[in-house]
Amino acid sequence: MRVKSFRYWINMKTLLRTNSILFFFVCTSALFLSVFRGTVAPADQSVPFEYRKVIPERPGQPPNLYFSDLTHAPSIGWSATDPQKGAAVTIWGNGFGTERGDSFVTVNGVKLDRDSDYAEWNGDSFDVFFLKRITFWLRSECPVGVGSLSLTVGGKTSSEFPFSVIEGNLLFVDQDASSPGNGTHDAPWSSPNEAVKSLRPGDVLYFRQTEQAYGDKFFTGKQNFYLTRGNSTDGTENAPIALASYPGEIATIDSVGNGVSQSMIGNFMLARDYWTISKFRLRATQTCLFLGAANGERGYGIRAVGNDCVGCQTFGTGTAPIATFASNIQVLGNSSHGGISNNKLDHALYISGDASRNKGVELGWNYCYDNQYAIGPMIVVNHQGNRIPKGKSCKGHAIHDNFVDCQEFAGRGIGIYSMSWENAPGEPEPETAKVYNNIVIGAGFMDSSSSAIYCLNGKAAFYHNTLIACRGHGLTIGGEDVLSVSFQNNIVHMASGGKYIYLVSGSEDLLFSNNLYAGLDRHPDLDTSSTLGPTSLDDQMIPSTTGNETASAIPIADARLDFWGARRPSNRNSDIGACQHFRNTQAD
Repeated sequence: MRVKSFRYWINMKTLLRTNSILFFFVCTSALFLSVFRGTVAPADQSVPFEYRKVIPERPGQPPNLYFSDLTHAPSIGWSATDPQKGAAVTIWGNGFGTERGDSFVTVNGVKLDRDSDYAEWNGDSFDVFFLKRITFWLRSECPVGVGSLSLTVGGKTSSEFPFSVIEGNLLFVDQDASSPGNGTHDAPWSSPNEAVKSLRPGDVLYFRQTEQAYGDKFFTGKQNFYLTRGNSTDGTENAPIALASYPGEIATIDSVGNGVSQSMIGNFMLARDYWTISKFRLRATQTCLFLGAANGERGYGIRAVGNDCVGCQTFGTGTAPIATFASNIQVLGNSSHGGISNNKLDHALYISGDASRNKGVELGWNYCYDNQYAIGPMIVVNHQGNRIPKGKSCKGHAIHDNFVDCQEFAGRGIGIYSMSWENAPGEPEPETAKVYNNIVIGAGFMDSSSSAIYCLNGKAAFYHNTLIACRGHGLTIGGEDVLSVSFQNNIVHMASGGKYIYLVSGSEDLLFSNNLYAGLDRHPDLDTSSTLGPTSLDDQMIPSTTGNETASAIPIADARLDFWGARRPSNRNSDIGACQHFRNTQAD
């Protein structure tokens, strides 16, 4: 076993200045309580850690833009009465201000500064409390071509991300419409089957909110929408196809109500390249979004953005409300909650299938909570067996800025179970799965060896994560099938249980540095150079200016923003954990 560890310098005055941080330890064989500035972390399921569901204010800082639902869209064609109005686009982030005032979005150099350009400003994204959203319409003045999108609030402008204005059609469906329609704004299709079959690259289909959910089986298969070869078309990298709720409305797709009579278990089975599904309320017996074909050949470039998902009401074969089975898929800003299968093979978010083509899967800014899956991990990577064929290797996944709450029903947090790597000569090594800026609360089990997070196969890098009120173990590393694991700049707080780090025999190439451990009265054997002591986190997981977390870590380039969007310093020490204290931030 090769273990690399680095000691960092700690200001002892900072360690001893605890007059503003109330903490105490009550240590027995079964109980440990820690007080975070008046907030109690649980020792068992009856003592919840109460976090505040409010985005911290960052006065004087630019807004944060994280992602949009549409990345390519037409700038004209909304309706016969508004032909110079284009696609409705939604962006997610924070720091938008409660009202628009003189703030504006800029697309391809054009400022959208009219009130009529906006359908919503600083709106809630279902129950994902750490995100806000803005929905706006493109204008005909936005030039066609590759460009960018940015947001200006209070005279300060966000960073840009790419956006392209393209040719395409804006289409509409409303199952309550009184006539079949032709897909226009004023005469929407009444048949979702007809609407979806008509889509071509560059098209956007908006679903109107209806009195009853879209609850029928609109294609063959076991989902409301079974989209594969023969009944739908691929999008392209430069002209994706998108399905979205109409701006200011919520379209609900439900396979539960008619599940028995129509033999349905899910909402979407999507095996087409370059599609986006955005802003739906989804209800399924098992899987809301089954993204990609199981063999990975179809479903490249799918994006699931800003949906509210309740699935896994019964156990089938092991799945999740959102499950990916191909490469280059993005799952951004969704909520996954209310699962009740009580089976460890179900999860909140599930990466599986053949992810060996160019790029792995990104899971970012998702909220997983109130799921009853026994000891199943809420977020899992599992390419076991031949899911990635021999001779190919798993591409690197990015799991970041997710909030996982296991307090209502105990479960594991985030697991790298299998990257389909076998310890055999000639086996191509997988790329590293990066796990960073995640907040995990109440994960693991007191009466078992289950951990809050783990890696049992392949390669993983865990950094800038905050693990609070862990039970069982904090981190498990799983033996000879693990190629390498790094664990840096993390907070591991144990409410009860065994070890901060549980190492299975045979694990090699391990790196530990700049971590903070709290809750047990001893250092982890493998990371004795890191800090053991109380945390100073408040109810938004932000450390105090005098806490052990503050300015104690070497910055890691991939995590330039913290969980709340505060910028970490680029040329000096950053704070440990997922959240940076505002005073310790530094602009580039």
